[in-house]
Amino acid sequence: MVSISGMEWSLRLTWIIALLLFLCFGASCSRPDFDASVQSPHGTSLPFNRQPSENGVSPTAALLPKEIPAGTPITVRLQAGLSSSASRSGDSFDAVLDEPVVVEGQTLVPQGTRVIGRIVAAKKSDQVQNPGYLRLTLATLTLHGSPVAVQASSIFVKGKSATDRSLMKGNATGLAGAAYSTAQKNVGFLAEQRLTFRLTQSLPLPS
Repeated sequence: MVSISGMEWSLRLTWIIALLLFLCFGASCSRPDFDASVQSPHGTSLPFNRQPSENGVSPTAALLPKEIPAGTPITVRLQAGLSSSASRSGDSFDAVLDEPVVVEGQTLVPQGTRVIGRIVAAKKSDQVQNPGYLRLTLATLTLHGSPVAVQASSIFVKGKSATDRSLMKGNATGLAGAAYSTAQKNVGFLAEQRLTFRLTQSLPLPS
């Protein structure tokens, strides 16, 4: 009987271990990569490798309201003063949105957005009997960089008359104390004055 020395057993064991490691390594390297386009049992591609569509609608955009509804308050801050003594019917005035327009918890128009208003009617006091008056409304609201026409309520103010020493105020929210009247019976608003209008028609939002 041929005996095997301890050294020979050690060499054989080392060779066996090396062979096993080689076989295991070769099997792992030959494993095919995962194919993201693998077909489902029903013959359709599984969605692992789908790319976003350039023409698709984002989930956030889909949840935004499509319009600003009628009755929504639009609070602006005048950029310059207005007066019945200097204004004329048809004149425009500059303002900025003083509060963001929020609908269903979504800010649709941010604070600071440019707003253009219009003088609906204006009359200078004759300083004898008829006091001056002003009627204001909004004309455009900037949406996505472009002015969009709006339909809004108006604000009417009238100067003091000989029989009424109190200032007649208009129909806008928060107007009390906003306008001033002069000794010449003219009326006006100071620069930086806040005025609140309300949309009388819904305003569709640009897509």
